[in-house]
Amino acid sequence: MRAPNVATIPPGAPFLATLVDALLEGRLVAGFSAGRDPLALADVTLYLPTRRAARAIREIFLDRLGGAVLLPRIRTLGDVDEDDRFFDADCDEPGSDLPPAIPPVERQLALAGLVRSWAGALVRVAAGFDDEPLLVPASAADAARLAAVLGRLIDQVGTEGAGWQALPLDLGPDLTRYWQITLQFLEIVTRAWPEHLAARGMVDPGYRRDRLIRAEADRLRQSGSPGPVIAAGSTGSVPATAELLAVVARLSNGAVVLPGLDCDLDEASWRSVGEPQGDAAAAGHPQAGLKRLLARLGVDRAGVRPLAEAPRQLALRSRFMSEALRPAETTTLWVAPEAMGGGEKDDALAGVALVEAANEREEALAIAV
Repeated sequence: MRAPNVATIPPGAPFLATLVDALLEGRLVAGFSAGRDPLALADVTLYLPTRRAARAIREIFLDRLGGAVLLPRIRTLGDVDEDDRFFDADCDEPGSDLPPAIPPVERQLALAGLVRSWAGALVRVAAGFDDEPLLVPASAADAARLAAVLGRLIDQVGTEGAGWQALPLDLGPDLTRYWQITLQFLEIVTRAWPEHLAARGMVDPGYRRDRLIRAEADRLRQSGSPGPVIAAGSTGSVPATAELLAVVARLSNGAVVLPGLDCDLDEASWRSVGEPQGDAAAAGHPQAGLKRLLARLGVDRAGVRPLAEAPRQLALRSRFMSEALRPAETTTLWVAPEAMGGGEKDDALAGVALVEAANEREEALAIAV
């Protein structure tokens, strides 16, 4: 079996531009180099995380090749609440016989109606909770807000694979009666909503995207691809996407390009990242998702090759952040002889400003600016 072809681009390097350069120069897929051939790229399939990335990379290709070219076939893994056109362009694609996804607005309106029906029924049975009055959606606006939350929950369950049957039925004597009300509320999505979808001949966007991505992974696993296949920028946080990346990495003409894998963190710290028996910070470490994905791909961190080097200051800044966020078990290395010196820290933080935001809105505004 072919070893996985996995690369990474450091945080300080422009991701899409570096990806395009590596592809054109033949550093990404063995035996393929587009060079200045305007027709070669037509054989390439690119999986990118968002539509924004797809639009941006088209401009980079045109800039690099300086004229009219046949661009790669670009597919976006995207978010489940985006309009789903992932595989629908070709009716012969696997999974194309799936029912259509219900439009977001139609789904929210239908769920809001079910929420209001549930609220009316709950008011009639709430007499057993006289000690603590229950809060139920009292207006159409309340129902619409709950419907939006339910829609996101439906898509999350549809992409995670566990299904509604994983819900616990008993949380102990202190919480059981409230949990039973929650379970009654969730009957909207476990019973009433599937009946509504079946009557309309539709499925939820999250479920449909999950099925389509898994169907594409099966197709590539069984038949491969005549041209290079590259999946770039995804962290594989969705199980179906991780399955697709695992297949692409092992294709004879496939490659997976990860965003910002920390290749400099010492091995002891790397082993602690994402370990549930460690501290909570290690389990929620920024690199924990990439570490899980590497395990799914079947490749060690040492087997991931960098496609570029970041400028010195940005490389130092990335190293500084890696040191600041290292797992608690290895924070003693902050004073080790090989730790960052004062001069390196000064260079890393040159030009960095501290913004003390009063709330999340100010934080978001500062980041956007």
